[in-house]
Amino acid sequence: MPADDSIHHAHDKLFKVGFGDHMLNQEDLKQRAMTLADQLIEHGRQEGFQALREVMVALREGILALLESRFGLLPTGLSEAIKAIDNLEQLRVLQRRAISCGSAEEFIAAF
Repeated sequence: MPADDSIHHAHDKLFKVGFGDHMLNQEDLKQRAMTLADQLIEHGRQEGFQALREVMVALREGILALLESRFGLLPTGLSEAIKAIDNLEQLRVLQRRAISCGSAEEFIAAF
């Protein structure tokens, strides 16, 4: 086999994968790799979103626990209002406010 033929043969082996009678060329492999990469990226996003949801749940619970330990029973609706917040930065602001406010009323007025 001439050297050029063996190089082409090796190239074909590297860029074609056999699946029974079906052969995938370089473009097919690239497309499948991109599809797999997209799936992995989406999986990572979903894990990130889940982690963010868990952080926000913990922040909400922490804010409520802090307010209850400092001021006792909270006014009706405050727990539900805090639990409905779906913004991480807003929860962080409320957490700091819960630490620094002088009363539940002061917290609610700034809320």
